[in-house]
Amino acid sequence: MNKRYYSSLIWGVLLLIANFGCKKKEGPIISNDGLPSCIAVRYVSTGATTSSNCQDIIQIMDPGFIAAHSTWLDTLQLPRRNEDGSIDNLVKVAYPNVMSTTAIPDGFKNANTFYITISSVDSATMQPAICIWTHFTAKYTGISYTGCATSGTRPL
Repeated sequence: MNKRYYSSLIWGVLLLIANFGCKKKEGPIISNDGLPSCIAVRYVSTGATTSSNCQDIIQIMDPGFIAAHSTWLDTLQLPRRNEDGSIDNLVKVAYPNVMSTTAIPDGFKNANTFYITISSVDSATMQPAICIWTHFTAKYTGISYTGCATSGTRPL
């Protein structure tokens, strides 16, 4: 047997492992049943370096959620966000307890704390290479500056 045969065989085995060895669980990792419905968060970044097609990044401010789900959260070094919402690209800041989320409305993209009603958390979806990645993504059904006092949620 020659070297080329073994090389092809190794690549074939690696492709099989990559294709069938890591099956993604169907559905979200956790749905609303196992989550606190309403948590305090703060907008951090668009998750983009040069594109607007990336998921937004939020910082979890709720200590109960952080304690219970710290393995889902990342720490990212990102440009500093000023009080007026502008970005200072010259200064990098460590943002602990962050995860990506579905699109946040522009009215919440500032340094203020707001509340979201989480519907599910899942492993991060594929994004363009220029996006800033987190390991997990939260989907939400409600967003407010005044808390989550709508029906079906538990206010903080």
